Amino acid sequence: MKVCLSMRNVLLLCVCLVCCWGCSMFKSAEKWYRGRINTVTHMDLTVQADEECAPKGFADAFVPIDTRLDMMGRELAAQDVYPRDEWFDAFVAEYPWIDSITAVNVHGEVLTSRGQGASLDVAPAEDKELVNYAALTHGDPLHRIPTAHILSGKGAEKRLALSMPFFKNNTWKGCLVVVFGFQKIVKFAASPDDIVILDASGASLWPGRYEGIMDAVAGQPWKEWLEDVVSGVFTVQDKEFFWLGRAFAGTWLIYTSERYK
Repeated sequence: MKVCLSMRNVLLLCVCLVCCWGCSMFKSAEKWYRGRINTVTHMDLTVQADEECAPKGFADAFVPIDTRLDMMGRELAAQDVYPRDEWFDAFVAEYPWIDSITAVNVHGEVLTSRGQGASLDVAPAEDKELVNYAALTHGDPLHRIPTAHILSGKGAEKRLALSMPFFKNNTWKGCLVVVFGFQKIVKFAASPDDIVILDASGASLWPGRYEGIMDAVAGQPWKEWLEDVVSGVFTVQDKEFFWLGRAFAGTWLIYTSERYK
């Protein structure tokens, strides 16, 4: 009974405070909640205009690619339970540039799959390389976030696999694995041939029209640079390039384009 009376007194006190202060208290609390706890994330895709500014047209090539990758990664990150069949279908329809999305158990055994060649345990690449799903389950189930993996294949341009763990009753049960290359997504760029995409290890993801010098571009000290900066300029065979690094699912994607003198 004493506990009930105590709770009742607390409620009466709250009512009195509301009557005295009005709704301003709630507005202040709401403002604090939005500003401190439930902050709204804003994506800054602008390129700084300084002495190392991006070449003209860089944003038109970079932004359409990067925003689509970011949207796909965010939707995948929100799915930490095994999805319904309708979710797989909607995912493929929303991101038609991916090769496939596959659900595997903790042993890498395929549970279901959608996309090109989804009925096979084979990635839909020209060389039909096998995807080692067992290796892709070694992601980050502790933090429940997607992890990017560079797939080793025979093609000149490597593909990415994005692995997202899913759970049942807080127990890790497997991963959702998205496999894609950049040949399709770069078509959203205004001038796909003018941009080069690689990761910090130098793996070529999209060479644009610079296949002849990709070894030199890939051989730049990317990891060393990225320790201090996320953009800069380098020179290969008298060609000056601007580069921009973007964090993506635990790795770096590097976008670079030629700056004409």
